[in-house]
Amino acid sequence: MNQVLDVVATAVVGLGIFAAAGVGARAGLRQGVPVLLDFLLAAGLLRLSTDLGWAGAGSVALIVTIRHLVTFGLHVGGSAAEPFRHIPAGRAGRHRQPAPERAQHLDG
Repeated sequence: MNQVLDVVATAVVGLGIFAAAGVGARAGLRQGVPVLLDFLLAAGLLRLSTDLGWAGAGSVALIVTIRHLVTFGLHVGGSAAEPFRHIPAGRAGRHRQPAPERAQHLDG
């Protein structure tokens, strides 16, 4: 059973590299790296199920720590305007222009 899980964990790493390369090529490095780290975490958890010692738990803890630090670093390094890209230009401000029918009512 241990050999089967090792092969599956290796396959998960390979699929993670392939998926991260695809996402990275399509959406950029910021989206590709977390995908790879998620697959590496899955492979680490599969290997932990075969090696229940402290070394296996330590390697998974190290992968989780690296994943969180890298993902946090990618989000901190992002553009401040990135969350607002879906808002059309001119609509991102807090002040609204009065509607034309209200503006006429206020003038007269």
